Amino acid sequence: MPDTAWPLIQTERVEPLLVRADLEPDSQKALTADMPPRVAVEALREKGLMLDAIRLLSQALPARDAVWWACRCLRALPAPKPGSSDAKALSLAEQWTLDPTYERACEAYAVAQQIGFTTPYAWAATGPLWAGPNMNNNPDLPPVAPDASLAGKAVAGAVCLGAVADDPPKPAERHAQFLDLGVAVATGADSWKSHIG
Repeated sequence: MPDTAWPLIQTERVEPLLVRADLEPDSQKALTADMPPRVAVEALREKGLMLDAIRLLSQALPARDAVWWACRCLRALPAPKPGSSDAKALSLAEQWTLDPTYERACEAYAVAQQIGFTTPYAWAATGPLWAGPNMNNNPDLPPVAPDASLAGKAVAGAVCLGAVADDPPKPAERHAQFLDLGVAVATGADSWKSHIG
């Protein structure tokens, strides 16, 4: 039975998420395979293993909601320069959460490629294409199904890079803030659904 505290998380045990999240050894030792994902994320947070808490939550959330989380985190930062590739990447990632078409995912990914995957905005824009069902951004070629971990890895990249995007960086403050935003998504308190229509 899914966790009623975090209803968006459909995995009852953290075990299938552990390999996908690429957790550090200290984080792996802090968890047991039968923990619910919520308990595992909270355990990592309590131990100060914030990057791995973010990585684990990015794998636990459904891909669309995970991309929404990345966008919410990046909107908490000072806004990228209007008209910049970063601003366009973020806008396209948000648009995809509201209307997740393959065409929009390809458009977002094309901007991420232009940026060169060097900013958190580029990784947020990569998440939609890697969410599947086809991660091949050339519609003339055969579809390629993404590995189940890829969208979460793109989201974790966006969130973790976003945490050090301030000048000067404020990683501890941002990790806590961004994890709180992720919990709000997992509980359903912050959802793309409320922005449709």
